[in-house]
Amino acid sequence: MGGAADQQLIVSPLSQREIPVLEGSRWDGSDFVYGVGDDPMATNFISKRALDWLLQVHATPFCARPVKFCIDGMSDQQQKQLAEIQKSIPS
Repeated sequence: MGGAADQQLIVSPLSQREIPVLEGSRWDGSDFVYGVGDDPMATNFISKRALDWLLQVHATPFCARPVKFCIDGMSDQQQKQLAEIQKSIPS
Protein backbone atom coordinates (compact mmCIF):
# COMPACT_ATOMS: atom_id res chain seq x y z
CA MET A 1 0.00 0.00 0.00
CA GLY A 2 1.18 3.45 -0.82
CA GLY A 3 3.49 2.43 -3.69
CA ALA A 4 3.34 3.48 -7.34
CA ALA A 5 0.90 0.63 -8.12
CA ASP A 6 -1.48 1.57 -5.26
CA GLN A 7 -4.92 2.20 -6.77
CA GLN A 8 -6.71 2.97 -3.53
CA LEU A 9 -9.00 5.98 -3.85
CA ILE A 10 -8.35 8.77 -1.38
CA VAL A 11 -11.30 10.58 0.13
CA SER A 12 -10.87 13.89 1.91
CA PRO A 13 -11.91 13.96 5.58
CA LEU A 14 -15.35 15.40 6.35
CA SER A 15 -13.73 18.44 7.95
CA GLN A 16 -12.31 19.43 4.53
CA ARG A 17 -15.56 19.08 2.60
CA GLU A 18 -16.58 22.69 2.69
CA ILE A 19 -18.82 22.85 -0.38
CA PRO A 20 -21.96 20.74 -0.05
CA VAL A 21 -23.85 19.42 -3.06
CA LEU A 22 -27.60 19.97 -3.16
CA GLU A 23 -29.77 17.40 -4.95
CA GLY A 24 -31.76 19.29 -7.55
CA SER A 25 -34.23 16.45 -8.07
CA ARG A 26 -35.43 16.91 -4.46
CA TRP A 27 -35.65 20.73 -4.65
CA ASP A 28 -39.13 22.29 -4.52
CA GLY A 29 -38.19 25.62 -6.12
CA SER A 30 -37.76 27.54 -2.86
CA ASP A 31 -35.37 30.48 -2.56
CA PHE A 32 -34.67 29.48 1.06
CA VAL A 33 -33.76 25.85 1.80
CA TYR A 34 -33.24 24.76 5.38
CA GLY A 35 -30.93 21.91 6.29
CA VAL A 36 -31.82 19.47 9.03
CA GLY A 37 -29.99 17.21 11.44
CA ASP A 38 -26.70 17.30 13.29
CA ASP A 39 -24.54 17.08 10.18
CA PRO A 40 -22.33 20.20 9.92
CA MET A 41 -22.94 20.14 6.16
CA ALA A 42 -26.72 20.41 6.72
CA THR A 43 -27.00 24.16 6.82
CA ASN A 44 -29.33 26.74 5.32
CA PHE A 45 -29.12 27.66 1.65
CA ILE A 46 -30.45 30.56 -0.41
CA SER A 47 -30.75 31.25 -4.12
CA LYS A 48 -28.84 33.98 -5.94
CA ARG A 49 -32.11 35.87 -6.18
CA ALA A 50 -32.49 35.75 -2.38
CA LEU A 51 -28.86 36.78 -1.91
CA ASP A 52 -29.35 39.77 -4.20
CA TRP A 53 -32.43 40.80 -2.21
CA LEU A 54 -30.58 40.52 1.12
CA LEU A 55 -27.78 42.69 -0.25
CA GLN A 56 -30.25 45.25 -1.63
CA VAL A 57 -31.96 45.68 1.74
CA HIS A 58 -28.58 45.81 3.51
CA ALA A 59 -29.43 42.79 5.68
CA THR A 60 -26.74 41.94 8.21
CA PRO A 61 -25.13 39.92 9.59
CA PHE A 62 -24.95 36.89 7.35
CA CYS A 63 -22.34 34.85 5.54
CA ALA A 64 -22.87 33.39 2.07
CA ARG A 65 -20.72 31.02 0.07
CA PRO A 66 -21.36 29.04 -3.12
CA VAL A 67 -22.69 25.50 -3.13
CA LYS A 68 -22.81 22.88 -5.86
CA PHE A 69 -26.18 21.93 -7.25
CA CYS A 70 -26.62 18.53 -8.93
CA ILE A 71 -29.10 18.79 -11.80
CA ASP A 72 -29.28 15.03 -12.46
CA GLY A 73 -32.87 13.84 -12.40
CA MET A 74 -34.41 17.32 -12.33
CA SER A 75 -37.73 17.79 -14.11
CA ASP A 76 -38.15 20.39 -16.84
CA GLN A 77 -40.13 22.52 -14.38
CA GLN A 78 -37.33 22.35 -11.80
CA GLN A 79 -34.78 23.34 -14.43
CA LYS A 80 -36.91 26.34 -15.43
CA GLN A 81 -37.20 27.37 -11.77
CA LEU A 82 -33.43 26.99 -11.34
CA ALA A 83 -32.78 29.26 -14.33
CA GLU A 84 -35.19 31.82 -12.87
CA ILE A 85 -33.65 31.97 -9.37
CA GLN A 86 -30.17 32.49 -10.82
CA LYS A 87 -31.20 35.80 -12.36
CA SER A 88 -30.39 38.99 -10.51
CA ILE A 89 -33.22 41.05 -9.07
CA PRO A 90 -33.44 44.41 -10.87
CA SER A 91 -32.61 47.28 -8.53
